[in-house]
Order: sequence, then C-alpha cells, then structure tokens
Amino acid sequence: MLRQSIVARRTEAERLGREWLSAPGRERAQIIKAQQTELLRTADRDEADLPVLEQNLARARARVLRSAVERHQATLRDAYFRLRDAIEAAAAAQGDVIKAREAAVAEIGESVAAIYLPHVAYRGFLVPDLIAMWRVEMDRLFAKRQPLPPDPEATKLPQDVPAPVAPSKDRMPPDPGSSRRRAEPPSLPPKPHPRRHDAPPGDGQVHIVVVRPGVDLDDGRGQCTTGDVVTVPAAQGRALVENGAAEYAKEVRETAHFETFAELRRGDGAGDA
Repeated sequence: MLRQSIVARRTEAERLGREWLSAPGRERAQIIKAQQTELLRTADRDEADLPVLEQNLARARARVLRSAVERHQATLRDAYFRLRDAIEAAAAAQGDVIKAREAAVAEIGESVAAIYLPHVAYRGFLVPDLIAMWRVEMDRLFAKRQPLPPDPEATKLPQDVPAPVAPSKDRMPPDPGSSRRRAEPPSLPPKPHPRRHDAPPGDGQVHIVVVRPGVDLDDGRGQCTTGDVVTVPAAQGRALVENGAAEYAKEVRETAHFETFAELRRGDGAGDA
C-alpha cells in the first residue's frame, strides 16, 4: 500500500508540473509549485523509510507465524497423547476380540463360526465415517438375539418312521435307460456324395476334373468334391485350373466313376499305356 501511495504522489507531482507551466498568473503558479514540492517531499521521505518499514513488517509477520505454530503444536501434542491412549486401549480390546474368536474356532470349527459368530474385529482406518459404519452394523447385530444351531431334541424323527435302508446290489432297480439304449437301432453311416459326370462340353465350354472338395460352381447343384467331372464355361474352367482346384479332363468316359482324383489319374495312365 505504501509503495502504491508513493507512485501516486509522484504521478500527481508530474501533473502539477505540467499545470504550473500554463498557470494563468504568478499567484496561481506559486500555489501549484508549493503543492508539487510537498508531494515530492513526502514521496521521498516514505521511499527512504520503505526498506525499514518492510523489514519491520516481515519481522512482525514472522513473530505472528511463530506464535501460531507454537499454539498449533501444543494443541496437537495434547491431542496426540489422548489418541495414543485411545488407540492402545482399542488395540488391547481388539486383541481380546481376536483371541475370543480364535478360541471359538478352535472349539466349534471355522465353518460353524462363520455362520453363527459375527466378525467383530475392526480392520478399517480410524476415520469417523468408517467407524460409524462399523458401529451401526455391530449395534444391529448385537441388538437382537444371535442365531443358534438347531436343537437336536427338536429335530428327532418320529418313532413310527422307519429309517431309510440303503439298497443292496441284488435289489438295485433296473436302469430305464439301458433298455432304451438297446432298443435304439444302430446309426447308419452317412450316404456317400454322388459323383458328378456331366455331359461333354459344347461351344465355349470345357471338361474339368475337380481335385479338391468344397468347390462351388454357382450352378445351383451344390459344392463339388474330389473326382467330379463337370462341364463349365471356358473362362471359369481356366480360373479353377489356375487356382489348383481342378485339372482339364484328358478323356471323358460315360461310365467312369472314381472315388478319388488319384484313382482317376491312375485310370488315365493305364489307358495311355
């Protein structure tokens, strides 16, 4: 604030200097000059005192800060001792809870303890919201009667109900599925794929032999398999031969049916011989 005041007074002194140059008379000029001189004098004075004032202000702030730190340290010191005593007491109480559950597990077993004994030990952070949630749940559990295992006296079977008898091997009932399985007829093997043997090619057509299964000619007759002799357009036949899906037929026999293309080729070799 003081530095801003010094700048404002020097700015006003500069304005009065310009006004002094155009003063209407001698008397008015003297008044303006006196005002300018006073502004410059106070600005110089405050500017000279500014370093000392800033140093004093820094010392005052340091004293206030030191006092505040000491006050907060004393508050936290007292709070720490109270917290330490409370945590040590809570740790001792939690140890008793853990020992009690371990003794119960040793006597009745973990599975039974998991059903009938609540987990009382607190394993969360010491923050109010988590402690509040734990407290609400524990208060709810212990506000009502805890469940017990069923009373063996109340679960006795009536005297007139015979005890179940385990069936012996001689009296085992027949398996209804065994006769059903014997009555089912044996499954038949799938019918073989009928071999294609198309008519001789006409104009613009060629005869080819399919050399791999799954070739679809888009003629509405399904996929071809190995050994089928088909008649296709010349362009389509050339594409299939180039792709390795077929070979050009050397000779077409109306009664030739082979299971594999290898047999067809062996038959062609025999004919050439």
